[in-house]
Amino acid sequence: MCLVLMCGVGVVANAQGISSTDENTSIVFESVENQIQPRYSYTNKISCALNNSSGKAQCVASVMGYSGTTTKIVIKMTLQKKTLLWWSKVQEWSSTTNAHTAAMSKIVAVESGKYRVKLVATVYSGSKSEEIEMYSKTYEF
Repeated sequence: MCLVLMCGVGVVANAQGISSTDENTSIVFESVENQIQPRYSYTNKISCALNNSSGKAQCVASVMGYSGTTTKIVIKMTLQKKTLLWWSKVQEWSSTTNAHTAAMSKIVAVESGKYRVKLVATVYSGSKSEEIEMYSKTYEF
């Protein structure tokens, strides 16, 4: 049992240092804030956030691809509110950019409660694509 646990810890520690310059590798891993995060083929950085802007919800999304590789980015950003045990859609926006970077920011009035932003980004390189889904931290208004 101890041997199994020691092997598992070694794998996690080694996985943080993996990197690749091989263009045929579709996903590699890198260490971000002591977590292992996937690295994508056409997406360099992606983020979404929910902020308080004078009592209103400010929803922000940003996607950065690779210059010369990424050709199009489709963003679908959804503001969600927690109701009992699930998240319900409050409002949704989308945009398409024929470039290697895209960003979106929306401000909307909200009632009191817990909210988050859901981001679904489809990032293209020609006819190939990858879809990434992520969520912001929860914010209580």
